[in-house]
Amino acid sequence: RYYSPAIEWISAIVHTALLIWGAWIHSPCFTELGHMSAGIAHWTLGRYDLFQVNPPLVRLCATAPIACMRPMTNWDSYYHSPSRRTEFYVGDDFIRVNGERAFFYFALARCACIPFSWLGMWCCCTWASRMYGRAASPIVAVLWCFCPNIIANAQLINPDLGAAGIGACCFFVLLLWLRQSAST
Repeated sequence: RYYSPAIEWISAIVHTALLIWGAWIHSPCFTELGHMSAGIAHWTLGRYDLFQVNPPLVRLCATAPIACMRPMTNWDSYYHSPSRRTEFYVGDDFIRVNGERAFFYFALARCACIPFSWLGMWCCCTWASRMYGRAASPIVAVLWCFCPNIIANAQLINPDLGAAGIGACCFFVLLLWLRQSAST
């Protein structure tokens, strides 16, 4: 049978447009302040003691383009204390010293997180296609791309969708490995 990936591509394009639009119109949420300041600290200071409650991969990916732009920073609120979460104070200082430009930085960092959603969609579509045939792939693409939770989290600088996309990929690779091990 002839198979056309048009539904997957259209879903991915509309999904990406929704994420970019949301990244530019929504103001930063509270946790994004901490992720942005921690990511910039990772790149500029080489330190990982801000926002220690989450792994740094997503915020490193999100803030890579921002670190290249050399935004103004104020590290006066930055100090290491196991009992205090200073990344939010540093995030407030980041907005204060950058003013309106800070919103551009947040939107750009959010857009840098979109590939995590693409990875999750691709892995789930490929997985469904291998398990249930090619007809399952467009259904999964539509479900992934228009799921309100995916849309809401894919346009933020937080590790939730990064973990979902990478987790889907890891489980898919595990399934392939188990199938290959069983056949040998």
